[in-house]
Order: sequence, then structure tokens, then C-alpha cells
Amino acid sequence: MTASRVLDQVQSLAQVEAFEPRVYAEQLAAEIAPVETREDIAARDDVLRDAIARIEETATRIMRIRLEHALVGDSSISVPTRKVFSHTVASYAGRVDLLRNRAHDIAERAGSHDPAAAARIVVDAAEATLAQRAELIRGVLDLAARLAADVAPNADAKARDRREAEAPRQQWSAVRGELEEIAVRPERILGKTFAVRLASWESLLDEPPPEKEPSLADLLELD
Repeated sequence: MTASRVLDQVQSLAQVEAFEPRVYAEQLAAEIAPVETREDIAARDDVLRDAIARIEETATRIMRIRLEHALVGDSSISVPTRKVFSHTVASYAGRVDLLRNRAHDIAERAGSHDPAAAARIVVDAAEATLAQRAELIRGVLDLAARLAADVAPNADAKARDRREAEAPRQQWSAVRGELEEIAVRPERILGKTFAVRLASWESLLDEPPPEKEPSLADLLELD
């Protein structure tokens, strides 16, 4: 099963409730190929960013499924409004009180006999959805941090390789810096593309590692 399929198969309330977000990151990790070149690293960054985008699509679907089941028989939160709440659920992360107030006002205007209860249903669905979304995103970001930390030493070695021309060494220096940042703050991948982030790094030429001093055995061999 592919990582995309892990998300795509969540189509019913039973599947939503049985869904284990960790499986997504595990499958994604199994699909990501090793990287060698700067282009490989940029492409892998795009894969991780796309993986986050698919999570947002899934969160919308999960919210819609939860609302469809939780609001059966309650017309005070109309179908169009449920769709709006589903598509915007991510925007309420950390501020569900705003969603509560909006849902309450909508239900009250629609003539609900208990607008507070209707709002509570919406908020409960959002909190459950946002919790799954957060776990999914954290899994991808943790993976991004591990992958960056694994490749950074190789990028550093290429940045310091005196056999290479200055231009590629400077490029690898920027790649190394970006990877080290991702390893500490993987949220960086949520913003600009890898190429744009790379362009923000100062052009530096790292010193090669000091040459190893010959040992006595090496000197004897030279003789």
C-alpha cells in the first residue's frame, strides 16, 4: 500500500475512527529513495511538501465525514456551511473558540432550539480532525528532520572537497546549511520551496578538512 493510498482509503466514519496517522509517515519513509545529488535533495523536499498537502486534503474529508454523521437530523448547520467548515478546518487550529462562536451564531440564526449544542458538535468534530491532522503532519516533519540529519554530513564533505571547483562547493555549503536547519526546525519545509530557501543562504566556501599528518609508518613507507 502506498502512502497516498493510506490517506485515500479513509472514506467512512469507521475508517476515520480506526485511522492510525503513524502508518502514513512509515509508508512515506519506505517510499523515499536515497539521495546523492543536490537535485535529488530538492526533489525529496518536494515529495515531503506534497505529503503535507495531501494531509490537508485528507483533513477536509475527515471533517466532512464527521459532520455528516454528527449532524444527522440537525438542519441548523446547513450542508453548504458544513462544506465551508470542512474546507477551512485547518484555519481553526489553536482557535476553536472562533469556530464555536461562528457555529453558534449560524445555528441560532437558523432557528436551532439549542445552538450551543450544535456548536459543540461542530467543535468536537474539528478538535478530533485537527488532532489527527497534527499527528499526520508531525510524522512527516519528524521524517524530514531525520532524513536531513542523515544527509547533512555528506553535503558538508562535498562542500569541503578541495578536488571540486569553488561553485559546486559553495552550492553544497548552502545545501548543508539548509539541511542542518531542517534537522532542527523541519517546519521550514512548510513554507517556501527548497530552491527559494537555498537562494537565501550566503555564498560561502568552506575550508577543507586539515590534511592528516603522516604517521611514522607512513614516513617509513616513503623511505
